[in-house]
Amino acid sequence: MNRFEQRIKSARQYQRSRYGTIAIALVGGVLVVALTVVFMTGTSVRIAPADAAQTGSVGVETGIAVAVSGVVYALSSQPVVAVSAPGFRTASRQIQPHERGGVISVTLQELPGHLYARCTVMTASLGSDQRVPCSTSPAGEATRWSLNDDRLATGAEFERELLPGEYRLGVNHPYYRTVEQQVTIGRGERLELDIPLQQVEGEIVIQSLPTGASVSLNGVAAGTTPLRTRLAGGTHQLEVALDGYARVSESLELTNAALSVERSYRLRRPTATLAFEVSPPNGSLLVNGKRVNPAQNHSVAANTQVNVTYLSPGYTSLSRTLVARAQQTTRVRLHLQPEFGRVEVRARPQARVFIDGAEKGATPLSLSLATKPQTISLRRPGYRTIDKQITPSPTHTTVIDESLATEFAARLAEAPKRYANAAGVELVLFHPTRFTMGAPRHQKGQRANEFERQVTLRKPFYAGKYEITNAQFQKFKPDHAGSAELPVTAVGWLDAAMFCNWLSRQEDLPPFYRIRNGELVGLDTTSDGYRLLTEAEWEWLARRAGRKAETVFPWGDEAVLPPRTGNVADESTQGSTRFYIPNYTDGHASLAPVGSFPAESSGLHDLTGNVSEWVHDYYAIVADPAAAGAVDPLGPASGQSHVIKGSSWRSGSLTPLRAAYRDGLHEGRDDVGFRIARYLYANEENATHRQTAR
Repeated sequence: MNRFEQRIKSARQYQRSRYGTIAIALVGGVLVVALTVVFMTGTSVRIAPADAAQTGSVGVETGIAVAVSGVVYALSSQPVVAVSAPGFRTASRQIQPHERGGVISVTLQELPGHLYARCTVMTASLGSDQRVPCSTSPAGEATRWSLNDDRLATGAEFERELLPGEYRLGVNHPYYRTVEQQVTIGRGERLELDIPLQQVEGEIVIQSLPTGASVSLNGVAAGTTPLRTRLAGGTHQLEVALDGYARVSESLELTNAALSVERSYRLRRPTATLAFEVSPPNGSLLVNGKRVNPAQNHSVAANTQVNVTYLSPGYTSLSRTLVARAQQTTRVRLHLQPEFGRVEVRARPQARVFIDGAEKGATPLSLSLATKPQTISLRRPGYRTIDKQITPSPTHTTVIDESLATEFAARLAEAPKRYANAAGVELVLFHPTRFTMGAPRHQKGQRANEFERQVTLRKPFYAGKYEITNAQFQKFKPDHAGSAELPVTAVGWLDAAMFCNWLSRQEDLPPFYRIRNGELVGLDTTSDGYRLLTEAEWEWLARRAGRKAETVFPWGDEAVLPPRTGNVADESTQGSTRFYIPNYTDGHASLAPVGSFPAESSGLHDLTGNVSEWVHDYYAIVADPAAAGAVDPLGPASGQSHVIKGSSWRSGSLTPLRAAYRDGLHEGRDDVGFRIARYLYANEENATHRQTAR
């Protein structure tokens, strides 16, 4: 290579060296600028709490960053820093892009302390100044640990992680004194404690009746009753013994909550056991007069006399006296023999005899029966059965001597004199008699249809004390209108009959009227269900019931109306009725509430005035030749209208005020109502049938 080529080569090398130096300078400048930018945007880390900030430090956990005096300078976009301080848990925190160059806060959690405690107890074998852990003693099993009064654990040891601070540690065992100790624990500190327990001491008081009994505690003689002694806390086995009496054993406990135990024993004689074998079963077993169950063993005082008796109806009782030995079972066998008594049974008229439902024959009858309670029944068709409870005697003859009453007579005797039925209607019982019905031609006010005749009423019957009210009728027909206490009016005869049938069904009585498709098609004359009064019954009530003799008017024979007799056409109706009664005032211009006036002689109300009343009979204007001398007549068998009886609030003349007054009506009217009746029994055969059916 010549010198010229060497110079060219040297010039090229120099140029290359110069370009490299310039490139390195440029790169270094860029790095300096970048580092300057990074350090100018450092993120400060604030540590809490204050005592952690004093000793805490900040380090970089991940990312390209450096931490200097709590300030983080990072090249990475989201570096993670680690914050730590003695006594606190280390915390990690990621710095978010928007937090760069600012201040972030990190709160450190305190490290918990560790508490370990165990109890120790004094042992008598080691001396008063030496103790052993509770875990080697039964005390540990029931030791209860608490912090600040919160019960936390049971056992000989207690171990917990706790936040730093002060605590009240409690230790309680029933046989030891309760201990409370203040405990302070620091961050991350392990604290170990030995808690000494001191056994409590209490008093036991033992008494007995009789006194002088030997007392042993835990197998060691302690004295005789009455006894007072002190013992350490715990469970102690007590025994009380006295010759001739049963030994008493009991477990007593002294605790820090009960440092005193008192016992008072009534000592009992030693016992023996009785086992029984008896026949027949289901008898009564008495031991010393007290009833016991023969199927179970029974304890009695040993070595003393015991009286045992077994009884059963129909058997001869058996008694034994025995002495049972202590701690032994004595078997007692008691087998009874049947016992009989003589019974003579008589009855008038003759009757069949039943013993506890089984037929034995007809009276007079002589029987030999077991001496136990038995039911003797005397039965005869048509007569009231007589039941008698007897217990035959083995020493004398029992005599049954009875007179049987017919069922009809018995029912008559039992029938209530008055009662209220399902609709609230009060009824009164009557026993009617023979009387003269109708009126003679010469009687003032007499009408041609009041033909006079003799009538006999034999069947006892009930009659309504008052006329039927709107309230009572509304129970049958809810859509019926009218003031509750006023008598029902403007209802037809068939409505009244249907009300009677409805009421019969409410009381399970056979309906008296046979009504089909809204028409009367017949009667059940054997029925004792509700019905209307017959014309003869109504007139008998108005002129004969409760009186010494028949009267013309319900109030008597005088034509002058006494004050407060009834609600009729008084002076207040002058101008509104065709007739009115002068010098008489009843206080009602039209209808009055039922029972507003005193009862008349029969005990019934409003037979005079208020409303005229539908009765059972068809209306006839001519006399029926067969009606003379009739017994319990029901009137004609057919007709176009029915009879109404009695005066009303529109009656102002003498004619309708008389008891014999009668009229015929086809439809209801605003001054016509009704009252109900029923036979006690329609006939004796029906009474017998009803009794048998029951």
